[in-house]
Amino acid sequence: MSYRRLTAAGLLALFLGAAAPPARAQQPCQAPPALPQAAGANIFSIQQEVDLGDASAEQIQREKRVIDDEEVTGYLANVANRMAAQLPGEHPRMRVFLVDDPDLNAFSLPGGRIYVTRKMAAFFRNDDEMAALLGHEMGHILSRQFGVEWTERFRGVLGVTHVTDRQDIYAKYNQFLDNYARKIKLLEKEELKEEPRQYQADQIALIAMANAGFSPQAFVEFFDRFAETHGRKGSWFSDLFGAPPEQKRLRVMHRALGELPAGCAMRKESAASKEFMDWQSAVAGYAGLNRREVLRGVAAMHALSPPLRTDVKHLKYCPNGRCILAQDDSSIYILSREPFQAMFRIPAEDAEPAQFSPDSESVVFHTRGLHVEKWSIANETRTFSKELFVRQGCRQTALSPDGKTLVCYQQDFTLNLYDVDTGLPYFTHKYTAYFQNYFEALNELLSELLDIPGPMSLHIRFSPDGRYLVAAKRLETVAVDLTTRSQVHTHGPLSQDLAGSFDFLSPDRIIRMNVENLRKSDVLGFPSGETIATVALGGDRLDAATHGNTVFVGPLKDAPAGLMDVATQKLSISFKKSTAVDAYDQAFVSERYSGAIGEYGLPGGQSRGVAVLPPGLLGNLRGGAASPDLRWLALSGSSRGAVWDLATGERRYYFRGFHGGYFDASRAFYAEFPKLDQQARSIARADLMGTDVSVVSPLGDDDATSYAGRFVFTRKPAGKNKDDKNPSRKITLEARDVSAGTLLWSTDFPQEAPRLYPYSAPVSLVLEWGLGSEAAKSLTRKDEALRTRVGKIDKPEESYLLEVVDPATGNPKGYVPLDTGRGSFKIKNAYASGDFLVVSDSNNRVKLYSISMGRLLGTYFGSNSALSERNEFLCVENEPGKLNLYDLKTLESKASYTFGYPIAFGQFSEDGKRLLIVTVNQKAYLLDVARDAARP
Repeated sequence: MSYRRLTAAGLLALFLGAAAPPARAQQPCQAPPALPQAAGANIFSIQQEVDLGDASAEQIQREKRVIDDEEVTGYLANVANRMAAQLPGEHPRMRVFLVDDPDLNAFSLPGGRIYVTRKMAAFFRNDDEMAALLGHEMGHILSRQFGVEWTERFRGVLGVTHVTDRQDIYAKYNQFLDNYARKIKLLEKEELKEEPRQYQADQIALIAMANAGFSPQAFVEFFDRFAETHGRKGSWFSDLFGAPPEQKRLRVMHRALGELPAGCAMRKESAASKEFMDWQSAVAGYAGLNRREVLRGVAAMHALSPPLRTDVKHLKYCPNGRCILAQDDSSIYILSREPFQAMFRIPAEDAEPAQFSPDSESVVFHTRGLHVEKWSIANETRTFSKELFVRQGCRQTALSPDGKTLVCYQQDFTLNLYDVDTGLPYFTHKYTAYFQNYFEALNELLSELLDIPGPMSLHIRFSPDGRYLVAAKRLETVAVDLTTRSQVHTHGPLSQDLAGSFDFLSPDRIIRMNVENLRKSDVLGFPSGETIATVALGGDRLDAATHGNTVFVGPLKDAPAGLMDVATQKLSISFKKSTAVDAYDQAFVSERYSGAIGEYGLPGGQSRGVAVLPPGLLGNLRGGAASPDLRWLALSGSSRGAVWDLATGERRYYFRGFHGGYFDASRAFYAEFPKLDQQARSIARADLMGTDVSVVSPLGDDDATSYAGRFVFTRKPAGKNKDDKNPSRKITLEARDVSAGTLLWSTDFPQEAPRLYPYSAPVSLVLEWGLGSEAAKSLTRKDEALRTRVGKIDKPEESYLLEVVDPATGNPKGYVPLDTGRGSFKIKNAYASGDFLVVSDSNNRVKLYSISMGRLLGTYFGSNSALSERNEFLCVENEPGKLNLYDLKTLESKASYTFGYPIAFGQFSEDGKRLLIVTVNQKAYLLDVARDAARP
């Protein structure tokens, strides 16, 4: 498609008023009476293109997160206003979206939507460059390229030659998403038209810039820097021999610039204004997650207290030993040691492990998107933020302890060191020892496919004083002095054999694992490589403690990690819960089961103090449930779960992490607790009226058992597969009642085993087969109505058959064939209630089916959804924090809600009149949806 597709965080339209950048005096420069238009038929009016753009935005808007803050978006919007005001002819209102995205990118959608990433905002040098990019995206919109493009798509895939109102456009857009794979060659042909459309958009941008008082020359210079063409324009001859298309585009741009009237083309680029620099700084430093709330029908709201603590992923002492950092998925917490308590929080969503500066005065960190920040501990404020851009991207990154150097290891085995302040590389090394044998090459391929560390990964370490970097890959090691920015020549094993894990014990000593014989690992002088001591190590990874002659090694036989004294070669203590630990001389710090941070003395592990971290945001939940009357709420992260009484605000239970969850009528809570230490995997019951927690059903350790609501489903091998612990064919499926433990039903599947979708709220069981499978064919032959529906599906082997089963009896409730349009979408999740089947697909949509009729009723953009037990309402979260409520009788939207933070959990009450929503900032909202739906 013509835009870069987005599929995961939400986009909210912004058209915000703010002080416009100062306009410069300009010579007369008249725009042509009409702008160039895209060639081809266009069935869309301008308003219909707006509707089309809204549909496109709803489909893609979960992937990127809009920065919903006028202080950092208003300036951008007003440059767009100034440009649009100078354009001739009728055109849609331009709406600008600033999105928190790590890519250097901008794109547009039909009807006036323009998206600019935060990385691109940091790339601009001044207003002229900003205007250049906005003008180019306006060019795509104003030349009506999207209308022509979607006319071809609708006609080629659907046979559609006209559209009517907004509802019709949304319906046809969804039909296209359901069927585009049938005409995949049509989309491939669109790529051939991309190049001339870029030229057309460039031409309009130059005209718009000149008329709005910006320098058209700035566009040429901006593109040259963005595309890294280095002024090379190529020629028709170099085009024939495969010169990069960016060179031709630069040549065409120069030609268009020369064809502008003299008063337009000769404008000089301005220096960055203070207003521009202030705006750019605000964008780079923006760390907000919340949006403005727009809610109605809130019957009650509670902050979960005490809140649920997510897992700490990283702990570190500062070099002088006076403070500690604790990091989870969204935050970095700074703690003092005297007294031992939390000091302040740093927002750090998607951050790599943070570290202290060598002088212990700052904290530095970077994100996967190459956003770098530095914070003062004394002032508890951010002192530096920077967005870096690497065109080829980085497979692996690291940040020096002083925050001045970014390490980027790329797919082509090149190591680059970047100056964070300038964003420019200052040291490059190409690794040449790629694969030693066939098995390593295969391991490399698997690591790429699974996105896990493999032979391509580097072992990267910095010395404790932050001066040296050592990056090793198999038989090749590179060491760099970061103060002189020059390579350090290493000797002996340091230059030839750092294939295993290693770390600095001090600026002049490195401890390394000998992968050939761990008991002959050693401590080496740096950079001499001389052997100082031989040590016996275990596991496959080591990390030096912040201070002292100790290292963490693991995994061990009975624990993820242990702390070893290098001198005595003995374990001081092992850590059975987590590898998020650090040590400083005779003290170590780790996370307690409660989520608090504990400091302990060595030897023996005697407690020195406990610090409670401030409330944080919920990460991905592994379990969640609410009671039918919505009084009780249970949520679980990876390691910890809790049950709250929402009537009183009291947290009734706080225990280890669980899966699923179910509240029964006797005021008891059931959940699946995974294996932990000596505690076997089991279903446990917690008495809500008392304090008793008891195991009611032990479970096996394999994946053959699934839990949903009050049911446990177990797949057992049948026939010749009885010895197979993970059967995919010929199974027996059993269902048991959680509370009684009794067998409810058992069904044999003599052909293919179905995929199971067990669901807790509402409690349901959906089975899935490929429509071309023998099992699906057998079921189809037995049902005439189903046979008729399946007969209408082209290429059934690429589609699905879903069977909705009564979880209490095992009896089929109905069959729904899903035509994927030759693979235009895939199923992500499915559940059912009453006569409704709800399916989430890979195109960010929720599809609603009638089980009895076996057909599609409606399609809604979004992914997370909830269905009322009484079948009155369906709610869908379209973008993070935005919820739409639909009436299942009319299938129309009845209400919408905008929460301050993304939604973590949602469930309707048993009577379907109320809806409980929990957001990631741990607030629970009780919505009166019946009243909201009744409002005009």
